[in-house]
Amino acid sequence: MFQTILSSAAIVFVAVLACVVLIRKERHLSDYFLLALLLLVSALELSDLLSLSSSSETLYWKRLAMVSEAFLPLLSLVYSLTHGRDFSIKAVPLLQKILLVAALFFPVVVLAAPLDRFFYSPDLGVDRMLFLGNFGFAFYVAFLVYVIVALYNLESTYLSAPLASRWKIKFETIGAGFLFVVLIFYYSKGLLYRTIDMNLLPVRSLALLVGALLITYSKLARGSGEKIRVSGNMAYKSL
Repeated sequence: MFQTILSSAAIVFVAVLACVVLIRKERHLSDYFLLALLLLVSALELSDLLSLSSSSETLYWKRLAMVSEAFLPLLSLVYSLTHGRDFSIKAVPLLQKILLVAALFFPVVVLAAPLDRFFYSPDLGVDRMLFLGNFGFAFYVAFLVYVIVALYNLESTYLSAPLASRWKIKFETIGAGFLFVVLIFYYSKGLLYRTIDMNLLPVRSLALLVGALLITYSKLARGSGEKIRVSGNMAYKSL
């Protein structure tokens, strides 16, 4: 029951944030990617919740959850490259350009491969554990690489911003960064123990809720800072 209430509250606040962004006169490219990212995490929350509560359609909802996960690397990376920045594809480092192209393979792999190639779970509704096979292990390791790179980009942007812009983007950066950190925490068990512990879903729901609240406050009270360009030296220092 607590998980249902928490997930519902998080999804409601994401919907409120969507309304706030859409009614604002000043909108940037990053706002649309941010909304898409948060709506995708909301869809992931809902699908995972239904996969645990629906014994007859567990695999159907888990498939939808994995489709949501498959689009998260691309959206996380694109949002982190546009948030607070004067975006230009020429300014994107070569390695991250390669990552942007490679991210398109995540949805293809998830849609083409059967679920049992990724994980097995003798009784998902009871123990809420996904035991990863080699395919699933590789998928979530690659997933974590994208989330870590996105977090690194957010930090680089914040450190490169002038003080006035930092004041404006601080809470949005913290909200998005908090969500990325919790995603790293949630999926890192797959790397350490080759399992995904879905008992931690309330933590992910809480991160979505807190992130949506901070970003909503940022959009309502502080607006957007000027767009900046991140120097290579600053990005290296951040790394």
